[in-house]
Amino acid sequence: MINNRIALIGLGWLGMPLAQELQSKGYRLIVSSRNEEKLTYIETQGWIPLHFNAITSPNLSEDNEGFLKNVKHLIITLPPSTFKENTSQLKILLEKFDPNCQVIFTSSTGIYLNENNVYDETSAVDTSSLLGVLEQEIKDRSHYCILRLAGLIGPKRHPVKYLLPKEKRENGNAVVNLVHQNDVIQAIISCISEEKNQIIYNVCYPDHPTKAEYYNKASQFYYQKKMTFKSGEKGKIILGKKIEKERKFKYSHKITDFGYLI
Repeated sequence: MINNRIALIGLGWLGMPLAQELQSKGYRLIVSSRNEEKLTYIETQGWIPLHFNAITSPNLSEDNEGFLKNVKHLIITLPPSTFKENTSQLKILLEKFDPNCQVIFTSSTGIYLNENNVYDETSAVDTSSLLGVLEQEIKDRSHYCILRLAGLIGPKRHPVKYLLPKEKRENGNAVVNLVHQNDVIQAIISCISEEKNQIIYNVCYPDHPTKAEYYNKASQFYYQKKMTFKSGEKGKIILGKKIEKERKFKYSHKITDFGYLI
């Protein structure tokens, strides 16, 4: 495989299974974490460990500087909130890699205005928000793919867990915008490319049931309890079709398949 060295920044709920999938496809991985225990685990997997704080420090060693400059693909799966206290940390991180390195950045559909509207990749965004600032740092690169992720569901993760205890549940008529962990992983892999590109994709499952309908079914499946909502407004609908049209990617995990642990 040509140019198969990938740096993965973030080894959390999304980053861990992504790293395993990339390894199975023959990629050489350099993996960063702030957790010392995870750094030890990274080494046991045959991946090259790098401490996140060391990468973003101006005093990165000359050996590591040269090491990172040879990376062809940089995938950042850290939650945007990681950079909330210091947005310049992302810029410092990006500067450690070759300017021609492809950056794949997991942003969020939360960047779109919260209005009753249909949103695709050409829709207006809140450029002054944290997401807006972080995306602009990525857009200053020559080779990037920004993935705006809808609400994430998957193993040990489903928002019904947090909605159920609430006494008041608003906006039952609003539709859900969700996507399964595995679909996100496959979307990331589909964007790995040797071609120069500056691309933004929404990653959102194409079905949009209402919150009342969807979460009532989920709560009955997981907890055998019913949930009620106040009606409210329809809310925003995120379209995630563009990536299917332009990449070798198809959504394969229905958001109504509740057969995974939360």
